[in-house]
Amino acid sequence: PLVDALVGEVVDEPGGLPLLSTALLELWQRRHGRAIRLESYSETGGVRGAVARLAEQAYAELTVEQQAVAKGVLLRLSTGEGEVVTRRRVPILEFDPSTNADVGTVLDTLIEARLLIADDGTVEVAHEALLREWPRLEAWLDEDRAGRRLREHLTDQAKEWERSGKEAGDLYRGPRLTSALDWTSDHANELNDLEREFLSESRVASEREAERQRRTNRRLRGLLVGTALFLVVALLAGGLALVQKSRARDEAVRAENQARISSARELAAAAVANLDVDPERSILLALAAVDATWKADRTVVREAKEALHRALQESRVVLTVPQGRGIAMSADGKRFATTGEDGTATVWETDTGTRLLTLRGHKREVNGIAFSPDGSLLATAGSDRTARLWDAVSGRQVHVLRGHRDPVLGTAFSPDGSLLATSSQDGTVRIWDVAAGTQHLVLRGPPGEKFYNFSGLTPAFSPDGSRVASGGWKSTPIWNLAKGKISMVLPGQREAFAVAFSPDGTRVATAVGLDAQTWDAQTGKPLTTLSGHTGDVLSIAYSPDGTRIATGGDDGTAQVWDVATGESLLTLAGHTIGVDQVAFTPDGDRLLTGGADGIARLWDISPTGGRDWLTVPGPANRQGGVSFSPDGTSFAVPGQVSGVTIRDVETGAKIIRLKGHDATIRRMAFSPDGTRLAGADGSEPGHTRANSTVPIWDVTTGELVMTLTGHADQVSAVAYSPDGRRLATGSWDGTVRLWDAFSGNELHAVDVGSEVFALAFSPDDRWLVAGDDGDKSLTVWDADTLERRGELRGHTDVIQDVAFAPAGQVVTASWDGTAKIWDLESRRELATLRGHSGAILGVAVSPDGTLVATGSLDGTTKLWDLATGREVLTLFGHDLVVNTVAFSPDGRFLATGSGDGTVALDLLPIDELRDLARERVTRDLTDEECRQYLHVANCPTG
Repeated sequence: PLVDALVGEVVDEPGGLPLLSTALLELWQRRHGRAIRLESYSETGGVRGAVARLAEQAYAELTVEQQAVAKGVLLRLSTGEGEVVTRRRVPILEFDPSTNADVGTVLDTLIEARLLIADDGTVEVAHEALLREWPRLEAWLDEDRAGRRLREHLTDQAKEWERSGKEAGDLYRGPRLTSALDWTSDHANELNDLEREFLSESRVASEREAERQRRTNRRLRGLLVGTALFLVVALLAGGLALVQKSRARDEAVRAENQARISSARELAAAAVANLDVDPERSILLALAAVDATWKADRTVVREAKEALHRALQESRVVLTVPQGRGIAMSADGKRFATTGEDGTATVWETDTGTRLLTLRGHKREVNGIAFSPDGSLLATAGSDRTARLWDAVSGRQVHVLRGHRDPVLGTAFSPDGSLLATSSQDGTVRIWDVAAGTQHLVLRGPPGEKFYNFSGLTPAFSPDGSRVASGGWKSTPIWNLAKGKISMVLPGQREAFAVAFSPDGTRVATAVGLDAQTWDAQTGKPLTTLSGHTGDVLSIAYSPDGTRIATGGDDGTAQVWDVATGESLLTLAGHTIGVDQVAFTPDGDRLLTGGADGIARLWDISPTGGRDWLTVPGPANRQGGVSFSPDGTSFAVPGQVSGVTIRDVETGAKIIRLKGHDATIRRMAFSPDGTRLAGADGSEPGHTRANSTVPIWDVTTGELVMTLTGHADQVSAVAYSPDGRRLATGSWDGTVRLWDAFSGNELHAVDVGSEVFALAFSPDDRWLVAGDDGDKSLTVWDADTLERRGELRGHTDVIQDVAFAPAGQVVTASWDGTAKIWDLESRRELATLRGHSGAILGVAVSPDGTLVATGSLDGTTKLWDLATGREVLTLFGHDLVVNTVAFSPDGRFLATGSGDGTVALDLLPIDELRDLARERVTRDLTDEECRQYLHVANCPTG
């Protein structure tokens, strides 16, 4: 009945059809078996076009004077602004129809056109769609927003004045009267008689009050002498008012600051919540969180800083291009290709994302694309039922392959490049001779099985070129090309969307439902199931070395898996809908993905791909170290097995490899002049590569210049004196030894009774401190003689590391989960730093003495205010224990070494971090994201 009432009332009326939705029309047609011609309704624009045409037709029937009246009528019938403009019901008498003949004509015209509805003496807009979909009315609403608000208030106030019996107290006065009169000078024709009378009476009353004020002022001037007697009182009152005003201003500033802080924290929380959904969105939201306070007073809330660091470390996107449902990577990795729904394919430069070629020729969308093994040709698969071969350098079309009866979905070259396989919606896989451009073979799927259409469905050749496999059926057929027949069928419970051979040809991987499955390519025996996607797996690819598999899912993510174990190594989130294609770069360090969202993304999937400033390989051991050179241009990282690599701070590139020592280095120290590096093997006793010597290298030549011997067990700590003349070492043998740094001669040795892990010279070169495992204390020694001068007690477990502040305070890190700040002269504990959920293994103090960094068994790094002991920042990013922390000499970077086999450099200055984040992202927030997270209708520019 509701459908009949809504549709039946207007379907046969002129002008009624455009105001109905397609859904209602279709429902009415089915109910009554009548057909309605929708040609005029279905053209571009839909309801918008129909409403606009209907309104413009009615508007054109009016005279110029009536059009001006119509504008005033429609503006009066709307209220609000922006996206929240709504209709307003108005009494017809509010338009003064009795005194303005044009009003009646305008109302009749608009009502007859079904743009307005009149009922019981009132009139309103027939449908709010008119307010949003008629461009002319939208322009009127936008051109004078402040004036419309003023007019609406004037209308309401005039009515209130009339209801009160035209009381003088309800009239406009002061600035509001002035604003109304100014606006009325250009919009007098938009007022009715009551509003004009109200303004006239307001003006008269204002003038009377002004005259009374002038008379009062004359009397006051006569009382000037008397007023002087009260001047002191007035001054005191004024002072009090100023104080109150200042307090009010301060309160307003505090409220504004608190609002900014609350907004920053909300955005930071949203950024963290999106880390697993879309890391690039997280970066953009974290930037907004930083800017919420930074742009106002150059401060940043802790949560915003942490969110920005985490988002940068989580995002692995290095390149985005605006095309890419189908993708292909060239064999040399220098180019990749993408396809589009506009019938074109594009070739891009991998390093820069520069567009190199655009291939035009297909009449409809291009579903798949492939490079020939030598990179000289490209093959494309189109919905125009053709496959095409192109010169990959010039973009010239070489062959058009015709034969499929339905859209071609995917394509692949044979390993030697002589054959091309194409899959089609017609349920066949066709093999073509590449040189001749002729059909070689037609392969059909398992008998009796239905073929499932999927754009981008790509066949796969075995590495030796003897077999072809393809998805599209519930089971996955593998054809023997020599016989042209199916040689094996891999079973499946659902249709297989994708298939891939391993590089050595021993395995086949298929994408079936929510899982990927690997099979023995000879026997068809199932091997490993890869489960983790929450949507159907749409694409699959082996890494060049065959150790990993990449999958793309309908859940909008790509995942990288360990082939042997089936473990998910990495999840890449960022596509808004399904990931239709995946392809590894030849080095296996990057992954190209093509999404149904029409975007191709290139991801860094190497172990060092997640980075803040940069991440480099390091020792996979909880005691792995890192050390900055004194000039801050380089840093040293131990190798996985032996040796040390010196790397550039800005790029992470290797400068030189230090060799000649076969033990694994755990701790290191640069000499103060930066010419030498001393290393210590911090392995636990019994380690196969443990060494009780101390190697010293020339960092310029990479040569081993000397090796210090004397310890009876592994060396766990090493430190240069500030003047560079002495070198101190601590060992698992329970001794601390002092050496001449130039000759290598041993100067002194002392037995502390238990293992020594923490060792450091004071900045003034007077003291040497060492952690003593025996009684969990820090011992203070004379730096020249190794005579005992005192101890610092307070920890309840082993002291693992120690660092000095420039002003002489000592900071210790312990297995008891705390770090402590001490005054060395008084031996007094100044603060205890608590917050880690595991042992603290590394500690460092910033060069300016303001910050303490701690690395923990819980996998996090924390920064603390040295003066107060307050935690100021937590850095995430490592998968395992953080065992070493070090500030760069200029304080810009914090290096962290982890048991996950990486060393990371975090960028600390927030202004530089903001710039880095903006360089790193490949997109902006969408208007939808701005509405959801920034609470604005449209994204702000910039």
